[in-house]
Amino acid sequence: MRKRILLIAVVLMTACMVLAACGDEEGDGNQYIGDTVKSESLEFTVNSVDNKKLLGSELVGVSTDNNFIVINLTIKNTGNSEASLLSSYFKVVKGSSTYEVNSGSMYLTDGFVIAVAVGAGVSKTINMAFETPTTSSTDTYTLNVQGDMFATKKSIILTNG
Repeated sequence: MRKRILLIAVVLMTACMVLAACGDEEGDGNQYIGDTVKSESLEFTVNSVDNKKLLGSELVGVSTDNNFIVINLTIKNTGNSEASLLSSYFKVVKGSSTYEVNSGSMYLTDGFVIAVAVGAGVSKTINMAFETPTTSSTDTYTLNVQGDMFATKKSIILTNG
């Protein structure tokens, strides 16, 4: 009898742990444009994604025969101290290919190229460009973000969910 009760208790505890791990989330568990991901004390939200051939103007800017994926991103610092983010904390990925922030981002309004500081309790919206061979509307690209060099990478798929 004791073994039967113990077995029932183990089964019930296992079921509770599985249900608790599932949570109340809906969907496929991925993050998309408009969703927020958290890394350390920073929250990242991709507001919009655009595809361009020219950053800036024809007079002062940079163009490509490929494509620039331009990402409008809001970073919110929920911590107690200023956070400094380097461009190396942001990567766009498609399959095994990785793309870094393009220096042409400096021609964008609120363009981000090398580093940005976000004060404690402050939100900041930036734009950054990544040169890619195709557009984000023809292929699926993912933005990987990190709160600092030791933080776990978080991913946002650059399409609407």
